[in-house]
Amino acid sequence: MMQNEKLVLPKIFADHMVLQRHKPIPVWGNARDGEEVSVEFMGRRKTVNAVSGRWRIELDPAPAGGPYGMTISCGDSKFAISDIMIGEVWIAGGQSNMGYSFGEIYGEETAWMADSFNEDDFEGALSVIRLFKAEEYAADEPADDVRDGQWREVSRERMLPLAAVPVFFACALKRRLNIPVGIVQVSRSGTKASCWIPRSAACSDPAIAMYGEDFAEEGERLGQADLRRPFGLYNGMVSPIQPYAMCGVIWYQGESDALEQKGRRYGALFPALIQAWRSGWGGEAFPFLYVELPDYVDGLDEWELVRTAQNRTLELVPNTGMIATRDLGEVDNLHPRNKRPVGERLAALALKQVYGVETAGKE
Repeated sequence: MMQNEKLVLPKIFADHMVLQRHKPIPVWGNARDGEEVSVEFMGRRKTVNAVSGRWRIELDPAPAGGPYGMTISCGDSKFAISDIMIGEVWIAGGQSNMGYSFGEIYGEETAWMADSFNEDDFEGALSVIRLFKAEEYAADEPADDVRDGQWREVSRERMLPLAAVPVFFACALKRRLNIPVGIVQVSRSGTKASCWIPRSAACSDPAIAMYGEDFAEEGERLGQADLRRPFGLYNGMVSPIQPYAMCGVIWYQGESDALEQKGRRYGALFPALIQAWRSGWGGEAFPFLYVELPDYVDGLDEWELVRTAQNRTLELVPNTGMIATRDLGEVDNLHPRNKRPVGERLAALALKQVYGVETAGKE
């Protein structure tokens, strides 16, 4: 968390952030017990007293727009946040294919930008798309804050290190909705579903409690230093950003469960993961849209078990959606390069299912 004497603020509240439109906006942090904390935003001021060292204020819902400024104060301590946009916020979660960057796909080449983005995109339109990438970090207990992260504006000059699927998704939403879009990226390569669920779910949900010994063996084998141990990434990357106001989740994961012969348990873990994330955000059944695994030659039987679980989850868990990508895979490449249609298909699904906008999409 960012500290200013008495006042502590999570890193996600920073310059260039995007706040979710049309929903109450939680702002939270730490301060000394009993200290009054105030938040000023869009000409309004709200106050609250810290209890047990924590405080939380809910700002009123607001329409899309910006840029705005926000001031958070506690006594002589103050944070001033600038260039805040209000629009649509989505969480982008999963493993390497969700985090695969333009630089990893194209190297130092930039000619692809002309094919993927038109000049209108680079004439200011992309500047209202911002991406917050949480540092990859695992913890044994829910952390108070992400280890590191900052909001970055999408632009021609900043494109190469950014994740391709979330950016293509955000650009497609921006083109159709014409409002700011924020992406909060929580991804880590080589991770199974067990990395992204809370320990409480593994203990309380009978469908996954049966895998307790499996989780314990994984944790012991990987050790405390391995980010891929069960429950760690949920504690270190997901829990700290709850309850940041957002619209929904896009998800691209499952390869490691298939490759490590864990496809059979994915049928229980994936629905539990969705329910646990929703519980962590206050119980709202927000949209959870995900990518069906594309074709890949290794471990075909386990691959099909994960796909079966992904399809079954559509029936088991409400307000979920899945895009097909079998035609986009490369049978000998775990990281298929053609990410643009993945992001745009997720956006088309969101536009139809969440925003009620029909679109044929562009690939």
